[in-house]
Amino acid sequence: MTNLLKFKPRAVYPDGRESNLSGLEAYQLYGAATGKQIAALGGRVIHSNIIGGLVAGEVEDLWDIVGIVEYPSLKAFMDMVDSDEYKANTIHREAGLAGQLLMYGRTPPT
Repeated sequence: MTNLLKFKPRAVYPDGRESNLSGLEAYQLYGAATGKQIAALGGRVIHSNIIGGLVAGEVEDLWDIVGIVEYPSLKAFMDMVDSDEYKANTIHREAGLAGQLLMYGRTPPT
């Protein structure tokens, strides 16, 4: 799964709690817990980095981070996001993200 992420300058929690975290810092709380869930499924984070610039093409605004995560299957991913453990942690994700694109791929037929 390819993830393109854009962060809020400051985290804004949906429950109204006060926070001095940046959007990225709030998302990192989510990411630390979710990374453990991904590993428990047999998945792994293949790549993650801050986007430094655009080489080709045109966009109005760059994403902040790109990540590539490998899951054993789309079903494993869906089971994870349906779990109570995952749902309890999404508050940090919601607080930090201004936008996202999550794209899954399949191996092309040969």
